[in-house]
Amino acid sequence: MKKPVNDPCGRPSCTRSSWLHRALVAPARRAFTIVEIIVVLTIISILIVLAVPALMSMISTQEESLAEIRLRVGINIARDAALAGGPGEDTAAVFTYDPQGPVRIVPVVRAGTFIDSSGTSPQQFELFVPIDTVEPVTLPSGWTVRAWSPQSAFSGSWYGGDTDAATVRYPDDQPNWVFPESGFYNHTRADDGENRQTFMVRFQGGSGQLVGETTKPVLVLLPRPSNVGRDGIDRSLWPNRQSDFRRYAQRLLKDPGVSASDRSTLIGPLSSDVVLTRAVQLLALTDEQALADGLGVRRDRFSGSLYQVAPGQFQDLTLSPQFVSGMGTTGATRVNRWIEGYLDLNVNGNQDQTVERTGLKLFTFDRYGGSLVRVQQTKPTGVPPIQ
Repeated sequence: MKKPVNDPCGRPSCTRSSWLHRALVAPARRAFTIVEIIVVLTIISILIVLAVPALMSMISTQEESLAEIRLRVGINIARDAALAGGPGEDTAAVFTYDPQGPVRIVPVVRAGTFIDSSGTSPQQFELFVPIDTVEPVTLPSGWTVRAWSPQSAFSGSWYGGDTDAATVRYPDDQPNWVFPESGFYNHTRADDGENRQTFMVRFQGGSGQLVGETTKPVLVLLPRPSNVGRDGIDRSLWPNRQSDFRRYAQRLLKDPGVSASDRSTLIGPLSSDVVLTRAVQLLALTDEQALADGLGVRRDRFSGSLYQVAPGQFQDLTLSPQFVSGMGTTGATRVNRWIEGYLDLNVNGNQDQTVERTGLKLFTFDRYGGSLVRVQQTKPTGVPPIQ
């Protein structure tokens, strides 16, 4: 007897069409109820709430470590360049900041001496230029660097600001932690260099030893991007058109074909293409948001710092840069006290208390080796913690 071939349902009497019919008419699986969905979403929300702070803390820690690493890299690049050079070829790490931009560490080298005869009496300045063979080092967004400067540093034009009390950011009767103000100037003017100041960590050419705080500022060539205001000067002398800054500086300093007037316009102390700079020995690496929170103010949305700059204003500035609202005329003093560890700024009226500062690291330098040394902050005394 011939055996029937089994169909998908396993019985001779079950045809393919009846099997399909049973599958279609089979009861559907039960869906999730609203209560079950709400429970699942609640659990997910709780997990997110618990995980986000830990994740943000991990990201913040990583950025802090990255900021310190890049600070050390920028310093080491300048020091290595000094070791590769010879006597008189000092190098430095120069700190810059532009509105909407991060802090950059620019390696520079000494190119010679410039004698400015535009004033009532000649002035002599050392001139540094960027090292063409290396790139600037950029700190993570939101991280900035300040430098401690003694009271005597503010007796001249360096960070002098305007005579109006409302615009003097760094009082000359006290030491201050200064910010790199290299980008808060009018890019379209040729003579707005007095609003460009910053600081450097300087190394001796050949030995790589740290050069201590100098009593006189030096000039660093950092060309403004605009061509406006350069009429009447040979295009081949425009700083923003150069690729070899060292050769360019040598030409300006030694070529008798360059007039004293053009030389002063291009690299004089009032030139918008140079930044007035001094050597320092103590740095503060700070999270600008943590600093703003400690002072009870808001960072400027456009500049990303404690300086108030409206969109587009940095190309048409008429005054020195201003602190954000809430800083008042004692803004520099409040920054000083935050870095030095006082708690009398924005914390329930407590005064002269110590606090663990988040987003702050202090560094000094080994004088002979030139390496960066972390400084442990102690009880505030009003004196910088140099070991």
